[in-house]
Amino acid sequence: VALERTRKATPIDRRLHRSADQSAVVSFDGFYPPYFILHTESLYFDAQRVKVAGNFRPPVDGEVCIAVNTIRPGEEQPPLNNPNNEACFSNSYNAQLAGFAEARGTHRLTVRLKSKVDLTIGDGDASSFVAAPPLRPTTDSKFLTLLRNAVAGWLYLDGAGDDPGVAGPLSPGWSGHTMVGVHKLNWIQAMIEGLLNDKVPGDIVECGAWRGGASIFMKGVLDAIEPHSQRAVLVADTFAGFPPAEDEVDTNGWALQNFGVGGGAAAVRDTFKRYDLFDDRVHILEGFFNETLPNAPTFSIAFLRLDCDMYRSTLDALNALYDKVSPGGIVVHNNWQYTSARAAFLDFRRQRNLEYMPLHLVDGNAMAFIKEV
Repeated sequence: VALERTRKATPIDRRLHRSADQSAVVSFDGFYPPYFILHTESLYFDAQRVKVAGNFRPPVDGEVCIAVNTIRPGEEQPPLNNPNNEACFSNSYNAQLAGFAEARGTHRLTVRLKSKVDLTIGDGDASSFVAAPPLRPTTDSKFLTLLRNAVAGWLYLDGAGDDPGVAGPLSPGWSGHTMVGVHKLNWIQAMIEGLLNDKVPGDIVECGAWRGGASIFMKGVLDAIEPHSQRAVLVADTFAGFPPAEDEVDTNGWALQNFGVGGGAAAVRDTFKRYDLFDDRVHILEGFFNETLPNAPTFSIAFLRLDCDMYRSTLDALNALYDKVSPGGIVVHNNWQYTSARAAFLDFRRQRNLEYMPLHLVDGNAMAFIKEV
């Protein structure tokens, strides 16, 4: 359902509006922007990240080819589409390129369409990225490890083995208070550690919280590292599902998803209490973002996490809260794989002249940036 949802969403790259009788084009559609900083070991490619339009249909007409080349000192860009560094896919082009954990320097990422006679067809796309270290927490705390594993549901997956990445809604028998997963909670912790170490002022805000597990974990990180902190944790959601699609980039496919929380905000509050993490610094905001966030009880924000899924919801959250983000604060977009929410994020940055602030790809489907002065 999620894949069909994003396929039907209006593309960000206007070239992808070409009809089947026009020249071919392949695009990252904004998933890999013109320039970004990579903090992950792998780059992923599928129908959410690479889109084809025009008169080319793999595998009938050929393949989609991805290449990564290092930009050497003194070079403006490396030779494009070196066959020795390419990976080509005919059917789903669902793959990943790994090996970036220890990579450094600047690299060029390109995609092209290759016909069956090995000719480049139509228009391609390209991005440049700087390989940077992955984000890992540094606080050695058995409490935070236990809390992380509990809210992510890994604690209760008997026989799941040693890979915490299996903890999620696709695992049989899974039950957790967040779908974020163990790996994302790790880099969320690392970001909050950095903000606390740098003494960036402000609260922790999550927009799109489902059952509240990620916010519960972030409150636990605050209590463990800064036990006398006056920072608040704001948890915003309808707790009842999605609003109707109003913008052309969104689809009503979101209505097929059941993200409601039985009992609403009261149930999330009770969950905080069961973890012994509810106090007067936790604020649960129930309702549509355009109604609750303009009057949110915060004057400054250090960490703004957006898990809004839809275009309008994402834009409403940014319009209401971005100006409260402190210099040095971090804005995280958790749904980079969804065209609709990604379009809202990119539109906001463009409208507010924020594109000079580099985007950081912190995992396979999350993008962040640091607010500069």
